[in-house]
Amino acid sequence: MDAITSTMRSRAVTRAVAGGLLLLLAAFCFASAAGGDSAATVDATTTPDATKLPVPDNADTDNGAGDADASKAQTGFLTATLLTDVALLIMAITPIYFGAWESISAIQFEFVQAAEMKREADTLSQSDVLQFPIYASCMLVGLYALIKLIGPEYVNMLLTAYITILGVAAVIRVFARVLTAVLPARLLGHPYHLTLIHEHPEAGPTSEPMLDVKFTNAHVAAIPLALALSVFYLITKHWVANNVFALSFAVTGIEFMPLNNFKIAAILLGGLFIYDIFWVFGTDVMVTVAKSLDAPIKIVFPRDFMEKFFGGQQHAILGLGDIVLPGAVLAFLLRFDQSRKPGSCLYFLATYIAYILGLVATYIVMHVFHAAQPALLYLSPACIGAPVLLALARGEFNQLLSYSDEGAFTPAGADSKTGSEKKKE
Repeated sequence: MDAITSTMRSRAVTRAVAGGLLLLLAAFCFASAAGGDSAATVDATTTPDATKLPVPDNADTDNGAGDADASKAQTGFLTATLLTDVALLIMAITPIYFGAWESISAIQFEFVQAAEMKREADTLSQSDVLQFPIYASCMLVGLYALIKLIGPEYVNMLLTAYITILGVAAVIRVFARVLTAVLPARLLGHPYHLTLIHEHPEAGPTSEPMLDVKFTNAHVAAIPLALALSVFYLITKHWVANNVFALSFAVTGIEFMPLNNFKIAAILLGGLFIYDIFWVFGTDVMVTVAKSLDAPIKIVFPRDFMEKFFGGQQHAILGLGDIVLPGAVLAFLLRFDQSRKPGSCLYFLATYIAYILGLVATYIVMHVFHAAQPALLYLSPACIGAPVLLALARGEFNQLLSYSDEGAFTPAGADSKTGSEKKKE
């Protein structure tokens, strides 16, 4: 793997990291409402009526000038809306593509390492994905209560600091990949290997390292770049810096979200399908939280880009939950494709197109009805329905259901059972 690879044997550290990732993924989920609502409302301070076509003050005059001005304003609004939607679409599908391909080596590395060290591979079980909407709901309600009790500014301060710290690690990974691709091999040099071992006075050093990190000169060069970006973001909250963090999160999340089989993937999107609909249409909790938070858990693009370019302030946004969660399913389908035939991308491409169509449908409904739309309402059926229909048409449905990553990537002769399967025994 060309990025930092690490092995943490300390259970306390592992639980802390898992808890942090759970918080981050929960943030992805509720931020997806911001993608629907803010895209419809332009920004957090305007109303849905702001998405209607602007009409100049002199549009009702009976001369040709008023009609010409109204037509020009309408054309400009439609052009700005189209540019914004296309920009968000491109930023949504790009990390899915790269994250899916990176997931192949990441998942393979995890199962090989688990087999070598005779430990359980870290994958999401069926009970994990069933409980995920519950955990996300608790997180959402907790943030809502904090916003009401202490105010959004303090919640934003803590959440931004926490996510920025995690974001630096994600940005380092992405920047290092870019530097690895462009720098000559002589500058990259040989990889470094940093190991942390706890030595006990009586028992001696532990058999397994607490921390085992491999990195290259590209990672070392990426560190100051990532730190400079984080400082720039914390000072300015500029939308470009926000997007660099968000896209890095998206690639890393898709790469390392271990959906082991199609059943688990379907349960995950099915549960979040209901979760998203309930919290967007059933209460004001998700919309309130999404409008109140200002952290890099979303991709943004200014609707007034054509007027103010990089200084635009009226941001349309799309939550990372609408990218990472369907993206993890697409990454699983790409691994399924590769298990069928190396180089094959049939199921991945079919679902990739379905994802694009689902996101386009979200935008269309949002603009037609001028109302918030939870994107997973359209993306979940698209990303589950497309591979199911394709598998049924090709007579490969049983093969799709029976495929699992541990069966494909666990070395021959090693125990390929996940933790949840071992508990059943």
